[in-house]
Order: sequence, then structure tokens, then C-alpha cells
Amino acid sequence: MRDSVASEIATQLDKVSAYIDAPPLTQVQKVSVIDFLISEFGTIPTEELGKAVKMVLAEKLETSKDVAYISKQSVGWWGTILSAWQKHRRELKKRPEPIDFNRPMIEKFTGVDGKNHSYYQLLDNWFSLNLRMPEYGWPYKYARAYATDQGTLNVTPEDKDEVHEIARAYLSRLPSLTSKGNQKHKLEQHHLDYAVMAIHFKRKYQNK
Repeated sequence: MRDSVASEIATQLDKVSAYIDAPPLTQVQKVSVIDFLISEFGTIPTEELGKAVKMVLAEKLETSKDVAYISKQSVGWWGTILSAWQKHRRELKKRPEPIDFNRPMIEKFTGVDGKNHSYYQLLDNWFSLNLRMPEYGWPYKYARAYATDQGTLNVTPEDKDEVHEIARAYLSRLPSLTSKGNQKHKLEQHHLDYAVMAIHFKRKYQNK
């Protein structure tokens, strides 16, 4: 296994040498660098080595030291670059998945652990008692995810116009985001989730 990884790293080192227009490492140098990379950065996929170098050279990745003053492809050079790469990857994982609020979609949500059922049941109980939706602060998307995953959602793509009509009406009732009351609201995904569940429960209880 180690031999296979070492061979892959060696190939990447040669590619990096060509990319940065530097002489290929000698076999002795390669052994030293490969041992270092496996020992200290073994969790980084081999194919990402070249990506990290390219990002640094393109000034898209900030390093703690200027690699221009470090011997190319030395242990210190790779350590500086890959430390920055690991930090970059950790920061990416912390970021929430981007949502295009300008083009909200009526789409299926993927279930999130076991809370979808609880949120659906609580929302169902509320609607059965009040025959209306709670207006604010409810994670409608989890209830919607549960109904979707169970195949019981009483809303189809043909209801798109009604969903948007209800979502826009709901949006207009929301309190302003500023004290001056002039903040322009945008239609977002959770407004659509509200509308979808409003139609779902209305249809569920209309004949009861």
C-alpha cells in the first residue's frame, strides 16, 4: 500500500517540477520528500498536491511564509504549501452550502438525521388544532423533507403557481428586517417551504 502511494507521490513530484520549471528531484531527494509527505500530510489525497501548488502560484492560497524564498520542492517548501492547503480545506468545510436566493426552487430536501419526523409531527399537531400554519420561526424544510421522503406530500410540480402565490403573500406579511420598515424582502427557499406545507396540511385536513 505504501509503495503504491509513494509511486503516486513520485509521479506528482515530477509533474510539479515540470509545472514550476524546476529540475526533477533526484531519487534521494524524492525519498526524503515522500517520507515527509506520507508522515505529515498523509490525509491529503495525492492528486491535491498539484492543486495546492497551482493555487499558491496563482496567489489564491496564502501561505505563512513566502515560498519564493524556500528551496523548491524541499520539505520546508511542501510543508508551507500543504499547511496552507489544509487550512483552506478546513475553512471550506465550515462554510454553509451556498443557496441562490434569487432563484429559489421547489425541490426535494434530503433528510437530516432523525429530527425531520419530529418537526413534521409537531407541525401536523399545530395545524390540526389551529387549522393554519405557525407564521414565524419554524423550520418548515424539515417537515417538508419528512413528507417528501415518506411519499405523502400532497403537493406536486403542477402546484407551482399556487406555491409561489402563497409564498409571496407570506413574505409580504413578515415583519421588516429594519427599524425603518423599508427593507426589501426577497423570496427565499424557506418561504416556499412554508407555502408547500401550508398546501399539504390544508389538503390533508380539508375533508376532516
